[in-house]
Amino acid sequence: MEKTNSKSFEEKFDRVTEIANSLEGKNIPLEELMKTYEEGTALIKELEDEIKTAEQKIETVKEN
Repeated sequence: MEKTNSKSFEEKFDRVTEIANSLEGKNIPLEELMKTYEEGTALIKELEDEIKTAEQKIETVKEN
């Protein structure tokens, strides 16, 4: 699986969208499907973490 930490939020989001579109209605071998699913879920976790961090920063700015 490709390292994703060096990608921007937008690049990660675009890749998740690309993964979702590629899996829709296609007959994909199980091994490839699992690999792609793992990549997508890892990216989603990274995106969620980035969103939480941004929300915390916004709250800090609002409090000051």
